[in-house]
Amino acid sequence: QVSKSFSTSKDEIGLVLNSDVAAKTLVDKLKVSAPQHKVQDLPSKTPTINVVGVPNNITKDDLLEEIFLQNPNLRKLNSDFAGQGEGKFTILAITKLKNNEELSRATISVSNTIRDYIANGSDDRIYLGNGTCKVYDTFHVKRCFKCQKFGHISDKCEGTLSCGFCSDAHETRSCPKKGSANLTESC
Repeated sequence: QVSKSFSTSKDEIGLVLNSDVAAKTLVDKLKVSAPQHKVQDLPSKTPTINVVGVPNNITKDDLLEEIFLQNPNLRKLNSDFAGQGEGKFTILAITKLKNNEELSRATISVSNTIRDYIANGSDDRIYLGNGTCKVYDTFHVKRCFKCQKFGHISDKCEGTLSCGFCSDAHETRSCPKKGSANLTESC
């Protein structure tokens, strides 16, 4: 049930499991069988998806009911895993599309199990209304606006100041070369 393993820079070993239930079971077993090792269960990040093509006059509650009505397998997955901490299908927001005034995009937090089903069992589409809506993953990438590196944000940055436009040692928002065709030679 381990989907990924990795080493950290501190010579620690990390494991990614397929479900919260599997992770809790493994943590409990390791605490008993290997008490000399530090074992901790980190909070998992639930996937966030965007469903594009949602009617913009629908409420979050109505959208959830409509999705479950037309996609009974999603309702079943959500209820089957709800008691195990896995059944998560929460509509976070409904936002109007810029290029189509009649349609919206719904941002939805789902469990790993539900995301896997949508990706593999329904070809990244869900039924809604008289058709299907495309489902896209939403990624949150941290990028530091001080050093321009990924994985952290500027208030925790220990790097050197670097402009995102020209790479000189000043803040990006005050770059004198912003909009200019003549950036550094490394660009």
